[in-house]
Amino acid sequence: MALCQRSIAAASGWSIFWKACSAVICGGGGGDAWAGGCARAAMVGASASRTAASGTGTGAAGGGGTVARYSGSPLAFSFSEKDHVKSVTLAEIDAAGQVRTTLLPAPVPRPLREVRGTLDSLLARAESDLAGLAGAWVKVVLTDTVRPSAPMERLRERWPHTLVLDFAPEGSLTGTGADLERLAAASDPVEICCLFVDFTSGGPAGDAQRAVLRGAVEAAQHAESAA
Repeated sequence: MALCQRSIAAASGWSIFWKACSAVICGGGGGDAWAGGCARAAMVGASASRTAASGTGTGAAGGGGTVARYSGSPLAFSFSEKDHVKSVTLAEIDAAGQVRTTLLPAPVPRPLREVRGTLDSLLARAESDLAGLAGAWVKVVLTDTVRPSAPMERLRERWPHTLVLDFAPEGSLTGTGADLERLAAASDPVEICCLFVDFTSGGPAGDAQRAVLRGAVEAAQHAESAA
């Protein structure tokens, strides 16, 4: 019971603390909040015109004349931040109370890169203009009309730090309406499975895929008949 009461008191204390901060920083109930912090944070003891732009997301913000600065994250946290320049601000105060600030770029142990194209065209450039991707965190958007086999494995052979793989095929895949019409006309389970491969990959199942699908269907049918 004592532990429960302490936990409730601690939670209540944090709630009061947060509301107080919201009132001071956001100028009220926090209604002027953006992602990553308040849009404009009024500073206690400063004139109304001296405000600090605290930025959004994890990027740094704060312009001339501000008395506070949102530092942001020291590293990029997503590929949407691949072009951000991360930094920290060093503030030095001398004996007379004068403040000097210096913007220090944050080190980038591994940059973020994003590339787009067909798998073969990208891999063909791995030794030329895309050679630098070997030392970067990589996001790849493949535009192949037919989804290639084992794309992530092939990409990581050249760029071992590939993290994200998206597909944005050029042209259109099989439409839902046309696919449902073909599905309604099919009765062979193997053919239905092949239609699924066609719909999801953008191309018909090859001989090797058909053989795997037929073996899986026959094994399922044998298990049902033996049950």
